[in-house]
Amino acid sequence: MPTMGEQPKLILVIDDDSVSLNHVVQLLQNSGFSAVGAANGLDGLKTLNSSDPNLVILDVNMPELDGMQTCRMIRANEKHKTTPILMLTARGDITDMMEARKMGADDYLVKPIDNTALLRKVQRLFAR
Repeated sequence: MPTMGEQPKLILVIDDDSVSLNHVVQLLQNSGFSAVGAANGLDGLKTLNSSDPNLVILDVNMPELDGMQTCRMIRANEKHKTTPILMLTARGDITDMMEARKMGADDYLVKPIDNTALLRKVQRLFAR
């Protein structure tokens, strides 16, 4: 949660599931962050370059450009090499977590989304 007088940190949420996307954006906004959503990886990359977020929350399972590919493309962009990325997925096996780390993700959260765990991970990523 931002402190008084501090500019709220901008978080980009990329998820093709509109219910999940809206839930996370709303949760972040209600917690004092500025949040913007994108419905797929391609839109997410466009939004990333136009809005310059402080953190990206990225769903793994998306059509066209999945979260792993999107994560790799974010990391390949010099401007966003160190932007923290939190991956969201319905698949919680260790192979997926290791793949996400290999692509450049900083952390990982398994769906269904636990609001407290999500906010805790966001805070931890900002504290680094």
